[in-house]
Amino acid sequence: SNGRQPDMPDRRKPECVMVVGGDTLVAQSIAELGYGIAGIMSSGEETLQKIGQLKPDIIMLNLMLAGSMDGFETAKRIGLTTGIPVIFLAGDSEQELTELATSPYIWLQFPVKERELELKLELALLHHRMEEQNRITRLTLERRISEITRSLDTSNHGLQQLRARPHRDQPTLQRFSDA
Repeated sequence: SNGRQPDMPDRRKPECVMVVGGDTLVAQSIAELGYGIAGIMSSGEETLQKIGQLKPDIIMLNLMLAGSMDGFETAKRIGLTTGIPVIFLAGDSEQELTELATSPYIWLQFPVKERELELKLELALLHHRMEEQNRITRLTLERRISEITRSLDTSNHGLQQLRARPHRDQPTLQRFSDA
């Protein structure tokens, strides 16, 4: 037995995706893959305003957005404030594709193919989980190094104090020469 009762439903919530750029066809494809839709936003400003309330697990972000921010600026601000993974959606503009190809971002090109969408969503989640695990591991190691450093400092201080005062039962050079 795997520890779960067969009639118990899986209580894990599906990951929720926020679609930015107003693309309802992409949102529909995401929902058909079993993901929740946290919201469909039209601008970077609206996204940044609602992200804390809607708490998406992934953001599917069109490069071309309504408002004053483009997709890159919106992604930069999302990364600085939340760390939520972003997948870019791009048209067939050569400039857009060149910028994405030379960036560290995960991206899809319109028209979006379902299998590619599914793989990119899984990749974004896996990459985010690995980054989070690395962050936790780094914090744990930093805390442990700090504890060890404090312990070594305390031990070193104790040894220095022992060296500074002569012990009664240790012969000093003067007493040794008198013998």
